[in-house]
Amino acid sequence: MTAAVYAARKKLRTSLLAKEIGCQMMFSSESKEKLKDLNGDVHIQAFVTLTCPYCPSAVKLALKLAIESDFIRADMVESAEFPHLTNKYSVFGVPKTLLNDEISLKEPYLRLNILSKL
Repeated sequence: MTAAVYAARKKLRTSLLAKEIGCQMMFSSESKEKLKDLNGDVHIQAFVTLTCPYCPSAVKLALKLAIESDFIRADMVESAEFPHLTNKYSVFGVPKTLLNDEISLKEPYLRLNILSKL
């Protein structure tokens, strides 16, 4: 499978999933420009638990970013199902979002800071 076909399939799957969970594309033109200026791949991992009331918004934001940019890949990580990742990244509270396995953001600051960290 060529890279173009892979990227098109990824975009389609992500778009369909986003529609299923009710994501709406609502980024400012400034934010969209910042996303267009990305020059490297970004991996977003949103750590969640099933009982967390704030976790769905963190996952939706990660998905929205992945839909807007082909350079962004977003994963939801359920903390109880992946304890090795939870321990590796010192997840003691959720939602916790990691960018490229390095930058850690907690929910109150996620929407405000994620674009500045990309």
